[in-house]
Amino acid sequence: MLPSYPIINGARCAGSMSHGRAKREIRVIKNISINNFKSINKVVLELGSLNIFIGENGAGKSNVLEAIAFAGAACSRKLDNEFLASRGIRVTAPNLMQSAFEMDAPERVIEISTATEKGTLSYKIRSSGDAYSKWEATPEIEVNSDASSQSSGLHGPLIGEAEDFLAILPSFLASSSISLKEKTKLTSELLKSIKSKPVDKGISKASFSFDEDSVFGKYFHSHKEVTRSIRKMLSGFIIYSPENTSLREFSKEGQILPLGINGEGLVKLLEVEFKERGKEYESEINKFLSVFGWFQALKFVDHDSAGFSIEVSDRYICSKDNSLDIKGANEGFLFLMFYFALFTSSYTPSFFAIDNIDASLNPKLCRRLVEQLSRLSEQYGKQVILTTHNPAVLDGINLEDDNQRLFIISRDDDGSTELRRARKSKPAVQAPPIKLSEAFLRGSLGGLPKGF
Repeated sequence: MLPSYPIINGARCAGSMSHGRAKREIRVIKNISINNFKSINKVVLELGSLNIFIGENGAGKSNVLEAIAFAGAACSRKLDNEFLASRGIRVTAPNLMQSAFEMDAPERVIEISTATEKGTLSYKIRSSGDAYSKWEATPEIEVNSDASSQSSGLHGPLIGEAEDFLAILPSFLASSSISLKEKTKLTSELLKSIKSKPVDKGISKASFSFDEDSVFGKYFHSHKEVTRSIRKMLSGFIIYSPENTSLREFSKEGQILPLGINGEGLVKLLEVEFKERGKEYESEINKFLSVFGWFQALKFVDHDSAGFSIEVSDRYICSKDNSLDIKGANEGFLFLMFYFALFTSSYTPSFFAIDNIDASLNPKLCRRLVEQLSRLSEQYGKQVILTTHNPAVLDGINLEDDNQRLFIISRDDDGSTELRRARKSKPAVQAPPIKLSEAFLRGSLGGLPKGF
């Protein structure tokens, strides 16, 4: 019996189009603002659907990704260290998670905002300062004026579940520019509206039931689309960094299902997808893997009681009835299988990052891979950030397509991480076009060490 995986990024494509037959709508995070996180003082990132980061070692590429993952953990209300590490965040002491650029500030708060066309969801994340310090996050939300025709005009902390709202109710009322009489009315209305089922001394289940014309009803109506669109994407954000050893541990699963940050759970996910999508899935992954010159075919075999296996044919050494076990596949092949599964499954997050996409891959294969991932991200509605040090990766993107973006990450004179978007430049008259890989190596793009 197949496992019922928890869906990190919301419902499993209810009402979505058939796999591989039509493009899915890409719900993208348009803008991310990060303040006071590790090497970042303040950066603003305007994303496309496929985004590539380049820059010298230590410039802060991974820190930008970790800040987004940190906001995702706050969104999921899972800020304990074990949950941060499972998202790909390098956990250190709280004072080192915060930047040191404004030491004289009365309170050093990490602030991360994410915006879509509908509005903005922000988190202020603080350390409790205890001996065993914990992170505490305060969410806020703003609705774009044209995103809802029935905005109540209230702007305060995000209302999530009943317990969360009760916890932040004082700060919500304190921050609202409404009269004391109205605040009293709001509090009374909230308490009357919550339906709860107590178990022991706590509340195990709670729900809201509001009159749509009430103050809270109008508030929820104007904010619910923003919370849904952003939370579904942000809460599932993970930084993947696949490793050869983890990809080869075929029976091991990661802390987060279906795919762990290092590639755990790959074979199980392939099995799930094949049993749900059949020959269509097998055909598509075969086309994807055909970039290998030696590759002939991949076949999923369901042995019923004997289990599930994946067989690979090498055109040079395998006859029609002589296939290789997946355990003997080279690491580059496993990496591409991982990327295919990650980009084409609706069980995986809709917004994620891959650190060092070039790991274990031939430069020319890197270029082809990015071309294919760009296609898959559009087809399957994925938004992704890739980091790389390999110039060949850049030749796989098309800067004339606004959905594909290249960012150069560097440090400013004060040591703070900064970023710049690279755009398509027009070549001089009669000058031959220059590949992005060449421009990178020549130093005209930036992102290279300057000390040697």
